[in-house]
Amino acid sequence: MSSRALEHQVQQGALFRELAWKALKEEPTGHFRLNEVIAFALLAQLLETHEAIELLVKKLLVNDAWSLVRTSAECAVNCAYMFRVAADSTVQDFVDYSHYKIFAESQRLKAIDPDVFRSIFSQEEEQTRRKLFESVRARFEKRRGDKWCIDDRLYKRAIEVDNFISNKWNVERHNFLLIAQTVWTWGSAHTHAAVEVVMPRLTGSKEKMFFRSYADEEAAEALLSGTFTLYMLLSFIDDELGGKNAKAIQMRCAEWRGPINFAHA
Repeated sequence: MSSRALEHQVQQGALFRELAWKALKEEPTGHFRLNEVIAFALLAQLLETHEAIELLVKKLLVNDAWSLVRTSAECAVNCAYMFRVAADSTVQDFVDYSHYKIFAESQRLKAIDPDVFRSIFSQEEEQTRRKLFESVRARFEKRRGDKWCIDDRLYKRAIEVDNFISNKWNVERHNFLLIAQTVWTWGSAHTHAAVEVVMPRLTGSKEKMFFRSYADEEAAEALLSGTFTLYMLLSFIDDELGGKNAKAIQMRCAEWRGPINFAHA
């Protein structure tokens, strides 16, 4: 890919976001259940993250862009899972888990530096959060992984979404597992500054070492992966809502792909 490919990804990614926002704003919300409201909130967050990815790739800040691609991949899988797979009890756990998590993390801070802790949490707030924590503690304390969900890893939730799609259409699909196992995994390598990300950027010799900048084609691939994730989620949600935007989504996909094969994602 080249600077032309980067321009193409920037242009088409913005058009995908415009289409998604339009579809989201046109959908009436009065009849939706809690799981669907949460899913729409996650979709809205993903759209903001996608725009942030675009801003970063324009400046060739590709490492940070990939970190946000990881965020968008996690958001997409959780959104689809919440929309059509999660049981009512899981939906409630998703909402209530913050009561457990925030208090548990705050107590770790209190043990490390009580003064900093107290500058953030008043005694009254600490007691209020403690009561909320105790009200859900038994539900979460012995769970592992992502404690809010019985499918306690992102890839497990992706598999469940793919199973839902496969059963509906009687055709085996792996769309969301692809996101979890490739887009999310490669984004995680950038988030954690893994050796496979850092070392290839070193050039020169032991005597004179340089840290090279990213190229336009690398920036284009990051944004492509973010748009691929958005496309998969938008197609899934639109289909579940009756496919009102299916034609527009497919037309946008055809223009977006152009000369580029999004199998890179």
